[in-house]
Amino acid sequence: MAITFIQSADAFNYKPMLDTTSKTVIEFCRRHGHKYENYVGVKRGFYPWQASFNRLFMLKDLLDAGYCGWVVHMDADAFVHDLDFDLAAYLASKGDVAGILTPMGDDCQPWEINNGVALFNLSHPIGRRIIEEWHARYMAVSDDTLRQLTEWPGDINDQTFLFEILDDSAEIRDAFFFGDRMLLNHPYATFIRQILRAYMPIQADRHQVVRMAVKEILPEQGEDLVGRLYPVLISTLFRVLLRRDIEASAVENFRSRFHEKGIETAFRETFAEILISREYLELNPPLPLRAVIEQGYRWVLGRSPDQKGLDAYAAALENGHISMEQIRADMIGSAEFAKLHTLIASPLSTTQAN
Repeated sequence: MAITFIQSADAFNYKPMLDTTSKTVIEFCRRHGHKYENYVGVKRGFYPWQASFNRLFMLKDLLDAGYCGWVVHMDADAFVHDLDFDLAAYLASKGDVAGILTPMGDDCQPWEINNGVALFNLSHPIGRRIIEEWHARYMAVSDDTLRQLTEWPGDINDQTFLFEILDDSAEIRDAFFFGDRMLLNHPYATFIRQILRAYMPIQADRHQVVRMAVKEILPEQGEDLVGRLYPVLISTLFRVLLRRDIEASAVENFRSRFHEKGIETAFRETFAEILISREYLELNPPLPLRAVIEQGYRWVLGRSPDQKGLDAYAAALENGHISMEQIRADMIGSAEFAKLHTLIASPLSTTQAN
């Protein structure tokens, strides 16, 4: 199975981001035998933002050259989080689809997509057709119009063009597989993550988050980022949750967990472990069931419970279908908790978008 990854950026605004994220993509391709291409500049247009259309030309060039494998496009602010992910195995059962796209959210049509990470199957007739139509839509925009669009516009952009093609044709959209954002296209995705501009509009902040993420995935030679950070995180947890300092000798007990599982997962596991420990429960004596759940909302999620959530948890707890420990673990594992505690929980996982 032929798989090619492509990325691009303008030479000024997004080139530094591309230099950072491409390290993970190149390493992933090296490990798994995939191909990689990138382009810096603006293939057609007059302003840096119009480099976002580069993907159309790169895809069209592959199509015209007779390439008939999979193409994975990643924006400059997307990076490979799991270098060991078996992409070939994932795609093995998807040879009959034209591509894989991910919806922008849960409350929209599946084809209202974020194309910051998008996979196209150029062996599929509709996979080839959509590339032709997507490219043609941009070529139909006149140079005079492009000269007037000095900043990112409303309707004339690559993502809107792709959505319109899918929206206009049931045949085309039915040929696509609309995948799970938590695998391919989300700040917390397990395989490919994207630090989206919508959640972090300041470019310098976003690039810093990306740099820290890539440093954990690909530590520089001689640098142990996890080793430097985990003692600080563990000490903070003990002070906040148990109101005491952790013994220096005990810090070492957490080293292997953080190195083997990574900062994000190890932090959440340790957080949950402390919350159900005897020491924590002695410091925080049991309360009536609903009061315990309300306390969990305030402590873990930093807010009062919504009535629906409170009732559901209380009913499950009273019926013995769930334990308080499982409720806390559920809250800690939620996207809401991750967004609320990103600065503590993981320097990589600050909530973001593009």
